[in-house]
Amino acid sequence: MDKKSLAVIVLTLDEERHIRRCLESVKDITSQIIIVDCGSADGTLEIARTFGAEIELAKEIKSALHGVDDGVCGFYMKRRVYFMGRWIRHGGCYPIWLLRLFRNGAGRSEEREMDEHIVLGRGKTARLRNDFIDENLSDLRWWTDKHNGYSSREAEERTRNEKASRNTVVKGQAGRKRFIKNRFYAKLPLFLRSFAYFIFRYVFFGGFLDGKEGLIFHFLQGCWHQFLIDAKIFENRTKKD
Repeated sequence: MDKKSLAVIVLTLDEERHIRRCLESVKDITSQIIIVDCGSADGTLEIARTFGAEIELAKEIKSALHGVDDGVCGFYMKRRVYFMGRWIRHGGCYPIWLLRLFRNGAGRSEEREMDEHIVLGRGKTARLRNDFIDENLSDLRWWTDKHNGYSSREAEERTRNEKASRNTVVKGQAGRKRFIKNRFYAKLPLFLRSFAYFIFRYVFFGGFLDGKEGLIFHFLQGCWHQFLIDAKIFENRTKKD
């Protein structure tokens, strides 16, 4: 399979600190990079024309696509999250398998405000051995601002479509996590469930093994963010009443 057989789609919004590394990692495996920009006001689109080095995952993608079975229409990859320079290995954060490579026309993105996944419409899937890196280089202010925005979208979706959101066509690890979220977590009391989730994740899933950086990450992402979602759900329900 040559470079013309693979297209890479990148969603962007003010990502000038990260877009260069992203494009450097895929330049040598594709001749078609599609930037779907949401109105960046920084130098994202200018940097999008700069390309560079090859990484291990790119080598594996080349190898996997060479002579791939016609029945395989998608590949799962493990996401490795770095926070404040530290690999977050525990608390249920690794490995997280995500469908990130699929045949043209075989996959589509769910129509959801948040937690959307790629759904494969046909064919089988396979797994790649190497990880893809999710490392944010911005500061905590940027991170919390971004998650504040996420919380508004998540709260809106849950308030608007609480029953329908229980239905899912996503399979595999993502489908199981969504099933637990919709069938169990969603039934717990507002506010209390964010603390329960943090304790479960930090203590029972070993998040404490990720050091100080892990404490910050698991608390902010697993408790503060979830509590903020609940606060906005409460606010939305109050407005309706």
